[in-house]
Amino acid sequence: VYDSWLHLEDCRAPLGHEPSIGGVPARMAVDEVTTAAGFVIGKKAGAPEGSRVEVTLTGPVSEVVRVVVEDRARVVDEFDGEPTVTLAMSSHDWLALTGGRIDPKPLVDDGRVALGGDLELAEHMANNLAFTI
Repeated sequence: VYDSWLHLEDCRAPLGHEPSIGGVPARMAVDEVTTAAGFVIGKKAGAPEGSRVEVTLTGPVSEVVRVVVEDRARVVDEFDGEPTVTLAMSSHDWLALTGGRIDPKPLVDDGRVALGGDLELAEHMANNLAFTI
């Protein structure tokens, strides 16, 4: 579903159509990326050992994804302590960034991707979220 959702958005933009606003396909795509979030945050984005990364999706699909890096990065329900890094963005931007569809720098620069905690690491991670299923 994630791949199909990305391709649909790829078609919408050049036709001048508004981005999708959520719904079941977007929820399923977010769930698919959440399942892979350990890999995305730990391997692709380079979270170091001991990191606690919290990604808050502000909508249209709202979610909080927490990844802890202990030997291997994995998704957890809660942290034992405060997050090392926080990222906050819309679920649409999260899916587009993890799908490698948009340049993260303008999103970070204009605040569409909010960074917190270790800002240098957060910016590095925001710039390295793209992965392929």
